[in-house]
Amino acid sequence: MRNILGGRAPRKLDELHLNYPFAGSRMLRGLLRQPGLDVGRLHIGSRIKNMEIEKIYRRPNTSKLSPGHRIYPYLLQDLAVTRPHQAWAMDISYVPMKRGLAAVVDWFSRKILSWKLSITMDVSMSHSVSKQSKKRFP
Repeated sequence: MRNILGGRAPRKLDELHLNYPFAGSRMLRGLLRQPGLDVGRLHIGSRIKNMEIEKIYRRPNTSKLSPGHRIYPYLLQDLAVTRPHQAWAMDISYVPMKRGLAAVVDWFSRKILSWKLSITMDVSMSHSVSKQSKKRFP
């Protein structure tokens, strides 16, 4: 199959991926055929691989416990949160564009006190977010 997309391919595929993050090479081929571009699925697949684009989908068994991991007790079970800044929660999430998001949330007001977006999901990301929120809200 000829390279019909030419130099527009990365921009067009990136635009389609942002609008349809769940689309794989077959769906992207169909979306590109709508404006009249006849591109093969394998060509789109190799372009996606070169651009390091990954479709988003639910992965199986992500909540299963690994053998050997310790289960920690829930220490705030009997605590009634009745005022702001009484209890905070740290949330770490994976953002599909190969980034990690860490946020500190106030349980009472449900407001995000501080957050950080990072390329790596390591301890330093969570540590800097918690230090930042302690500094802003002593």
